[in-house]
Amino acid sequence: MKKIYFSTVALEKNRWTPDKIPSYNASTYVKKAVKDGFAGVELWENHFHLADDAEKNRLITSGAEYIFNTYFNLAEGMTDNIKAVADAINTLGAVALKFNFANNKFGTDKDALMSQRDTLLRFADMIPGNVKLLCECHPMTPLEVPEVAAEMFYTLDERFGAIVHLNSETEFVKKIYECYGDRVCHIHSSARLPNKVFIRLCEKSEVIDTNMNFMLSKGFNGTITTEFVKEDPNLDICYENALIDREYLLNLYK
Repeated sequence: MKKIYFSTVALEKNRWTPDKIPSYNASTYVKKAVKDGFAGVELWENHFHLADDAEKNRLITSGAEYIFNTYFNLAEGMTDNIKAVADAINTLGAVALKFNFANNKFGTDKDALMSQRDTLLRFADMIPGNVKLLCECHPMTPLEVPEVAAEMFYTLDERFGAIVHLNSETEFVKKIYECYGDRVCHIHSSARLPNKVFIRLCEKSEVIDTNMNFMLSKGFNGTITTEFVKEDPNLDICYENALIDREYLLNLYK
């Protein structure tokens, strides 16, 4: 079966607040996700870093396969935060890391990017060599430009892969494949309206289906995370929306 992961940040109402203090214990939904057939869990870093010892132990012993989701700042060099991410990966036995290059205010010139890359490589030496490092080439980061991302990827070894957002404009997805398609190995799925309200994937099926079918035609055989889902104040309902999106993806990704 194709691997689809549940993202704990999808249920987190404080994910974009300044302090980013978790509003719930992720372990409850980690256990549900494993039971309900998700291949694993993309665990937001603060659901681990800011958890108490009991919650950390529940996450460690959950039996889930983890992708660790971090927003560490590579432009700041080898900080304690970056070292804490390495410790978390080693403690959880995570199979992959989701990361970003620092945003454009830190500069897009080659020296600035190479400095970030050097920090990334130092970090990579702190974790097992079989951990996949998944770069989210996100808007407002230097790697949002496919040509820049391609140049960076080809200075890195095969441990490093790229994430595609399934709700991107199809022409942009095609440009990514033109520039570095052989590095694409993970998808973040979500769908939202122009007002940035998240909806179910089936409500944006034309874009989602077109992009997925295009990627499959190019040989995509990677993993997917239900990154964001239709929101609801009731976390159980929000989680049910993740399950609905998972089923939709399973029907597409055969």
